[in-house]
Amino acid sequence: MPSAFTCAGGPHAVARYNGPRAAGFGSATVYHPEGLAGPLASVIIVGGWLCGESALATWAPFLASHG
Repeated sequence: MPSAFTCAGGPHAVARYNGPRAAGFGSATVYHPEGLAGPLASVIIVGGWLCGESALATWAPFLASHG
């Protein structure tokens, strides 16, 4: 019986958009599954104080690949 939990990406290719920088924010990147019609659920991941985007960067493409 396969496990319900896996580290494998989902069935969808992932695209990303690097948003503009805004005052007080280091960076903003939007990851989304390619080729899917909406509406889709959204997940927003925000790092804490002095926690850069790279600290949580592996979660975004993983979640987006599952749609």
